Amino acid sequence: MDEVKPVPAFRLRQGCEVAGYTLLHPVGRGWESTSYLAAEHLSGAMRRLKLYRLYDPGDIAAIGHAAATFERLHGTGAVPTYHHMGIWRRNARESVPFLAFGFIDGEPLVRLLKPGRWRRGWNEMTGLRLLSAMAGKLAAVHALGLAVGDFADGNNVIVQDRRDPVWCDLDPGSPDEPNQDQANDLEQWFTILDAMAKHEPVSPLIAQAVRRLGRIRSRRFRAGTMSEIVERLSLLLEPPGG
Repeated sequence: MDEVKPVPAFRLRQGCEVAGYTLLHPVGRGWESTSYLAAEHLSGAMRRLKLYRLYDPGDIAAIGHAAATFERLHGTGAVPTYHHMGIWRRNARESVPFLAFGFIDGEPLVRLLKPGRWRRGWNEMTGLRLLSAMAGKLAAVHALGLAVGDFADGNNVIVQDRRDPVWCDLDPGSPDEPNQDQANDLEQWFTILDAMAKHEPVSPLIAQAVRRLGRIRSRRFRAGTMSEIVERLSLLLEPPGG
């Protein structure tokens, strides 16, 4: 069975006015929406507007749940600042719901991983520190009883200054069933470690991390697993006496 294609991207021109914002250029396209870098009229601040395609009225509740999830998770440092939800009246027949976020200035993690090699500014220690930072932020999300989801292979993660990961999108679940699949977060985190383990030249340090975390990977997920990963990685990042 063929995979369903993503929704059509909005084709909005540079300078288009949307509910108090001026669109500058698109910064991402997903299954349900298109995101734009935009300037807020009142402050001139840069924002990311996520414009949604709607198929039925029930989608509004789902978008509201996503907004509430971002708001709840902001204190963890894992997601950008959520500002507000709005409805843009595009024309007489079409209303477009949107979420406004603070803009994250960084590089997509998938872009860092894609060449499959270590290079200037992207070395094994940088990669290991990034993995540890991701595990720490996931631990904070899990402490709230929630999960992030939808970041396998580095998708939906923006890295600031090569060390600070921020999830620009997530799987919030539904209003009745919020995403609490923390074990899946662990599996998706390991896809990023696996990608680094395949980098050329092969890193003995990353290989050591794979070995040290093997038991965690093979056992049943439990509360505190992501914090345990941070502790184990710290021994590689700052070895005793080293």
